Amino acid sequence: MEGTAAPTYKCQVQHCQDVGDQVEFELEVLHRSGLRWQAWRRFSDFVQLHDELTRDFSREDVATLPVPPRRSWLPSFTQTMEFHEQRQHELQAYFTAVVGQPEFVRHAAVQDLLGVQPPDQPAGVRVVPRNEEHELEVRPSSHSPKAKPIDKYRVVIVNLETGSAHTFFRDVGSRGRRPQQARIGRLMPGKHHFVVSAANLAGCSAPTSVIIDIPADLRATSVAAGAHERHA
Repeated sequence: MEGTAAPTYKCQVQHCQDVGDQVEFELEVLHRSGLRWQAWRRFSDFVQLHDELTRDFSREDVATLPVPPRRSWLPSFTQTMEFHEQRQHELQAYFTAVVGQPEFVRHAAVQDLLGVQPPDQPAGVRVVPRNEEHELEVRPSSHSPKAKPIDKYRVVIVNLETGSAHTFFRDVGSRGRRPQQARIGRLMPGKHHFVVSAANLAGCSAPTSVIIDIPADLRATSVAAGAHERHA
C-alpha cells in the first residue's frame, strides 16, 4: 500500500435511523477542498464494500483494516439502541481506515459509498500571455452539487498546424473550488486547441475547450484576443 498522506476524504458516521425493515446510517463526507455533503447507507452497503475490497486486494492489504461489524440475522425492530450505537462505532473505525489509504479510496465501491459524482464541466478556459510565455486559466463551475469535488484537471494541447498533442494533469489539492492557473511556456506560432476536463476519483467531466491563434510576431497581437472558447 502507499505511504501516508493527507486524505482526500474524511467521513463521519453521524447517526442511524430505522427505515422499514432496515437501518440506515448517515455519513457526513468532507472533501479536502472543504466541500461537505451527507449520504445515507445501509449496513448491507458496508458489507458489500468489504466483500469487493476483499476480492480486489491482497489478503495482506485487507488485513490492515479493522474487522468490520458482523451481520446480524435479527430483524431491525428487535435490535436495541445500544446495538446500533456499537455498530455505528465499529463502522466508523472501519471506514476511517478505508478512506485513510489511497489505494482503497480510489476503488469504485468506496467512491460509490461516499456518494462522489464526477465533477461538472469547467465554466471557462482561456490562455493569456505572461512575460513572453503563456498561462492557462481554468474557472470551475460555480453551481456544482457538493458531491462533485475537483481533484485535478486533464489538459490536452493540440497543435492544429502539425497535429501533435501533449497531455498533462494538474493536481489542485485542496484548491479545487478556486480558479486555477498553470504556466505552459511559450507556444509556437499557429493555432492551438486546448481541451480541459475536471476530474476526481469518480470520473471526469465533459470538456471545455478554446482555440488560440499565435501570430508569427508574438508582440503584434494579444493571445486572449485570438481565443474562442467552446463547450462540449
